[in-house]
Amino acid sequence: MLQLEKIFSDHMMLQRNRENRLFGWDNPGERIRISIKNQSYETLADETGYWEVMLAPMKEGGPYSMLLIGSSQIEVKDILIGDVYFLSGQSNMEMKITETLDVTKLETLEEVNEIRFLSVVPNFVYDDKQVTMPSLSWKRAEKNNFSDMSAIGYFFALEIVKHQNVPVGLIQTAVGGSSIEAWMRKETLEALGNSCSEITAFQEAGALEKTIMEQVKIRDAWSKPLLEEQDASLEQWEDWYLPQIIQADQREAYYGSIWLEKEFILEELPSKDAILRMGLMIDEGSIWINGYYIGRGLHRYEMLRFPVCKEILKKGSNIIRIRLIVAGGLGGFVPQKPYQLFLGESTVDLCGLWKLKKGLRVEAKAPDVLFPPLLPLGLFYGVLRPLKSLEFRSVLWYQGESNVGHLEDYKELFYEMKKDWEREFERPLNFCCVELANYQDPLNQVTDTGWAKIRDDQRRCRMEDNKTEGLIGVVSAMDLGEKTDLHPHNKKEVAYRISLWVRKHIYQEEICCQGPVLDAFEKNGNQLILHFLYDDAKNQPIANFEILTKEGFWVKKEAIHKDSCVKIIIQDEDANRLRYAWYDNPGPLNFYNQQGLPAECFLIEFE
Repeated sequence: MLQLEKIFSDHMMLQRNRENRLFGWDNPGERIRISIKNQSYETLADETGYWEVMLAPMKEGGPYSMLLIGSSQIEVKDILIGDVYFLSGQSNMEMKITETLDVTKLETLEEVNEIRFLSVVPNFVYDDKQVTMPSLSWKRAEKNNFSDMSAIGYFFALEIVKHQNVPVGLIQTAVGGSSIEAWMRKETLEALGNSCSEITAFQEAGALEKTIMEQVKIRDAWSKPLLEEQDASLEQWEDWYLPQIIQADQREAYYGSIWLEKEFILEELPSKDAILRMGLMIDEGSIWINGYYIGRGLHRYEMLRFPVCKEILKKGSNIIRIRLIVAGGLGGFVPQKPYQLFLGESTVDLCGLWKLKKGLRVEAKAPDVLFPPLLPLGLFYGVLRPLKSLEFRSVLWYQGESNVGHLEDYKELFYEMKKDWEREFERPLNFCCVELANYQDPLNQVTDTGWAKIRDDQRRCRMEDNKTEGLIGVVSAMDLGEKTDLHPHNKKEVAYRISLWVRKHIYQEEICCQGPVLDAFEKNGNQLILHFLYDDAKNQPIANFEILTKEGFWVKKEAIHKDSCVKIIIQDEDANRLRYAWYDNPGPLNFYNQQGLPAECFLIEFE
């Protein structure tokens, strides 16, 4: 029976102006006839039943249908020809449109037939001889599909459709929490000194799943008494203010349950069901209102949004109760997120005074469960290799959070990863990378845990892009974070900045696509003078510059933007290092060019 590989389906997008490989299976020796856009092709299935054809380059357009006739018949409908982009990295690229509701109103989003996306459900494969196509299907950019669509991908595609008038396809492969090593070949990592020994046990079929299931059982046994705990026997509530981290001052490790309760008053009953927003809870929380179970958050990175049936609410006094399970020693509620009950035209603010009491305490933290995206190799062999026949214009890459704090040079890893991908796809590839957004872990008050180093490595990738045949672009998101949220919601601006790079370098538009970039510097007497590319900022003082003193302390330095350069006064006690915005969350920035694009962080040495 005739079969077509599942990456070729209704609503799909093919890359314009390039040959596209089409393949599938049928009875051995069967003749396959294919027709699309007034073009016809024939091929024979080999002795294993495999067949393939190369479709001739086609101009943008559609929708078209494709008819395949072999031992049976297949018709693929609603095909567009346009520009395809490969989205990869980790959760900030993967983040769906419906997960950005803090800044995105669903009712305002456009349904655009010229945008199609392929959302890949990943496999984790550690044997380079095994090729299994991940679960996927092409979809239109319609509201019913927004819960599966990358927010960055959607807003990026809108910009390209608007400015280039060409259909856009998105292949979304990003996997939350994935390290850059997960997207690389074994031979490459071993040459860089990574033995990849931790994946040896998972090369056998089913071994990874078995290990995870065993660890989940142990974790469930740890959680069971906490989830079964009843709060009726608990005593001695104390006052507590939400949102904050519980016991943040003492930093005393606590493992177990914590109960919280708050009374809120409703003057009138709502006419429609309500929506409860409970921000981000660390680590896991179950919620009740007036004794009715509302929902449960499973981990600290899950934005909580639950429907509340209007029948359970009362006119007058209402009680919301939360059982928080602290698995790692510190827990609580992340500041600067919404903690509210939405009642249509009115809102109940749930921040402020609550009652708190500790519940069942356990002696040790929750047992770890293996997290495959952090392991090397798995996504290169499980996601990238099965898709290597696809044609696209550029890779859009947003990754680095999982490599923060590692001693390895991220720039070197990135270059080697890019080479691995180019070997696999057998052609040079363009990459546009997003620098890490500003972030401050709410459980960690250390201001420099390595985010700036990753950003600087990413910056240097672009500055040395002559080392690779394909283009490398880097766009900054250092001012687009939400401080305590690893997953900031303003993906529209990130996508806009990516689109500027693509419009300039892929489509050759005459536009500026990046903020001020350090080009050269010199010391003139007691002044350090910095020269920047893409710098048309107004003359003004600039914050976030620091110089390392001879005593080893970083001290803030006043910098003045004047005459198209930045000038800093150097004292005798100053050492020979200067840095800009060198923190995980550097705070407010004020060094932008006229396009509204920020300068990037950097660290330099001078004589």
